[in-house]
Amino acid sequence: MEQLDEGVSLEATKINRNQLLLGCLFLLAGTLEYLVSRPIGSAYFLAKFPALQSFFHQAPNVYGALGIVAAEFFHALGFCLISMAFFSGRKARIRICILWFSIDSLFELGQKYGTRLAGYIPKWFESVPILENLRDYLVNGTFDSYDLLAIGLGSLTAFLIGQLLHKEGGSDGREYSGNETFEGTALAVN
Repeated sequence: MEQLDEGVSLEATKINRNQLLLGCLFLLAGTLEYLVSRPIGSAYFLAKFPALQSFFHQAPNVYGALGIVAAEFFHALGFCLISMAFFSGRKARIRICILWFSIDSLFELGQKYGTRLAGYIPKWFESVPILENLRDYLVNGTFDSYDLLAIGLGSLTAFLIGQLLHKEGGSDGREYSGNETFEGTALAVN
C-alpha cells in the first residue's frame, strides 16, 4: 500500500474539494489573461482549439497592468492548489509548492537561455504532444524577472490557502490526529 506524507495511506486520503475547485478557478483566471491580451499562439493548449480564436481580445483586459504577470501567478497558484487537494499533510503542501515553483521557474529561466538550450532538445520531441512545442517556447518566449516574482507569490499564496483550508478541515470537516479509522482504513499518523 502506497504511503503519503505523514503516514496516511493513499486509499485513506480524501480529496479536498475546496482546494481542487479553487485551483481550477485560478487556472481559468490565468487562461482569461491569454484570451484578453495575448496572441492566440502564445498558449499551447488554446492554440489547439481554433474555435477559441473568436474569443481572443473580445473581453476587456480585467488585469490591467498586472496582466503581464497574471498568467504566471495564476498558473503556479492553480496547479499548487490542485496538487495539494490530493494530499493532507503540511510537509506535502510545502513540497508541492516548492515543486511547482521550481517547474515554473525553470520554464521561465529556459526562456532567458532559450537559444542556447534549444540546441540540446532531441529531434524526437517534435513527434511528442506537448513536447513538440518546447523548442519554439524556449526560443520565442520572453524572460521576465517579474514573472519569477509572480510564480513565487503564486506558490506562496497557494501554500497559505492550503493551510487555511486544511485548518478548516478541508472537504470532510475533520482533522487527522491519531490512529483513527477513515472509510474503513486505519490511519497511521506519525
